Amino acid sequence: MFSRLLFFVCALTAMMVMAQSDLPVALDSVDASSHRGVGVRAAHKRAAKPKGRGGQATWYKPGLGNCGGYNKESDMILALPMSVYSGGKYCGKMVKITNPSNGKTCTAKVADSCPGCGPRDLDVSPRVFEKISKSLDDGVATINWDFV
Repeated sequence: MFSRLLFFVCALTAMMVMAQSDLPVALDSVDASSHRGVGVRAAHKRAAKPKGRGGQATWYKPGLGNCGGYNKESDMILALPMSVYSGGKYCGKMVKITNPSNGKTCTAKVADSCPGCGPRDLDVSPRVFEKISKSLDDGVATINWDFV
């Protein structure tokens, strides 16, 4: 009986420590298969919050987001890289995204995390991608982005 109680207390303590930390943890709750670029982009270590957020945008098929709630392809949402996601502290925040090659700009809401994104990259819904690029067929767009 005591060993079961001790195990439970240790497991609960470990889960609380991981929840308080902004280090990436197991991503069982994230459907990585829905994010384009997962496995294509090199894995990255935890990086400092980037300055001058220039990177790449890829699109993904949204569903149950890591911020909670179900998202559709027509929603103006995005997924932050794990190094910026920080356990969800930016959930619901708005991000302005600009494609410097064509000048197209839009604003989208943080609704998910992106396990395959580099520290300056975003995964965006198809609707957001179409706002900043010619078509979904482009697959990747160079972007600048920041919180608004």
